[in-house]
Amino acid sequence: MSEDTFDAIVIGAGENGLVLGNYLGRAGLNVVVCERRLESGGGLSTEEFTIPGCWHNTGAYYHDTVQITPIYEDLGLVNANTVYIHPPVQSSLLKRDGESLTLFTDLEQTESEIARWSKEDAQTWRRHSEAFQSALNPYYQPYLLNPAPNGMGYDDFDSRSELTPLEAVQADFKHPMTQALLLSHFMIPRGILHNYAGAGRFLQLVVGTAASTRIVEGGSHELAQSLWTEQLRNNGWVWDSTPIKRILIEDGQALGVETSTGRKLYAKVVVSTVDLQTTFQTLVGQEHIPQELAQQVQDYQLEEFSLFVLHAVLSEAPQVNAKDDHASKALRWTLGFESAEDVQEHIRQVQAGEVPNRLGAIVSCPSLHDASQVLPGKHTFLIWQIVPSQLKSGAWSDVADSYAEKIWNWVGEYIPNLNGKNILKQVAMSPQDFVTKWQYPQGTVFGGKAAGAQLGATRPIPELANYRTPIKNLYLAGAYMHPGAGIEGAPGYIAAKVIAADLGISIPASV
Repeated sequence: MSEDTFDAIVIGAGENGLVLGNYLGRAGLNVVVCERRLESGGGLSTEEFTIPGCWHNTGAYYHDTVQITPIYEDLGLVNANTVYIHPPVQSSLLKRDGESLTLFTDLEQTESEIARWSKEDAQTWRRHSEAFQSALNPYYQPYLLNPAPNGMGYDDFDSRSELTPLEAVQADFKHPMTQALLLSHFMIPRGILHNYAGAGRFLQLVVGTAASTRIVEGGSHELAQSLWTEQLRNNGWVWDSTPIKRILIEDGQALGVETSTGRKLYAKVVVSTVDLQTTFQTLVGQEHIPQELAQQVQDYQLEEFSLFVLHAVLSEAPQVNAKDDHASKALRWTLGFESAEDVQEHIRQVQAGEVPNRLGAIVSCPSLHDASQVLPGKHTFLIWQIVPSQLKSGAWSDVADSYAEKIWNWVGEYIPNLNGKNILKQVAMSPQDFVTKWQYPQGTVFGGKAAGAQLGATRPIPELANYRTPIKNLYLAGAYMHPGAGIEGAPGYIAAKVIAADLGISIPASV
């Protein structure tokens, strides 16, 4: 085998690309994963970009599907220095008056906490939590970790397949705080808005994972480093700073890729994890695909929202205005959403392309839970403000500074010591920065709208839902594939199983 010939070429060394490369390598294939950026990992990014010695998770931070995907165990990532931290106080919705609703890793504590506001909601929460755990192996894992069938065959899921998250939540939960907290967990980290048609099917999944969030010790990039390390151990390479110019196609078959420098690499299998439009319109070229497919790719809908992110280093820990001490210890705080109506009004502005003056954010202090990410005596702080991916008028660069100041002042109403003296340095990232940094289309971060026909067995479009393309030996494994970005590494995992089946080989996939 020459230095330019491989069994498989994977385009993109984000989590999906690295997961895919690892499984194929473990199956004995000679794999190269090509990454445009200098550093692999994609959204698994932890950077020292405020004060030296203080690390910030600039991409993915909340890992709440570790119990669902087998990747951590299958690939032995603990041996490559990925250690998950599972804080006992998980998520808290904070109200302006100091009241709160908090979720714990301990179900008894969560039930008791919800019962302070609604005994009926507490009982419903327990029922969904226990049902999810019982259904995880026989139903959820087969559905989420394989090309999706039409329905799960499980009533708690299929019966909500026509509902929006708002409809599903309001049908089962009655208290405004419970409803708002659940809808916030649909948004982050599932990437699903309250009015997305058909996404109400995920209600039980959201309940079942709301108190399952882990963070990676040392920062999310440690997971990328572990996947990178294991890739080198498993019959493969990761080539950073290797942008792909085009996929080489002849007689309807993918033969390899050409890099931006003109180097040609050849393989039996080519897999793209970059976004759908870039894959087909730029890398493949419309001359190689049917006109109908080209139009369907063009019509694929991205989600309308993104994140305006603020990272900061604090000189002292945030002092949360909460009557219950447990709330101040939560891994994530939900601010600005005290009812379903609050969520609806905020998202109305977002979907209209407006800079939201009705603020709503997910906030965290990572260093409270992992001191290794910051200098001694200091704290890192993170705000994810939900915003339009694209503005109706103007550009994010025009409003970023003033909007950041507005958000800091607003969050200060919940955390009073967030003032100029305590904030040593802060950096803002708008959706436009996601385009520049990771080439996320239009600044979106979840791989496409998770609604209607873009769910399940028809995601992203029916012709591509089985991870194969009309071009022989060309496969897909991006976040636009089922089950989407919200289930970590799942598209890469599924693509590995599909490719292995086509090649007649076995991979060490435990689900």
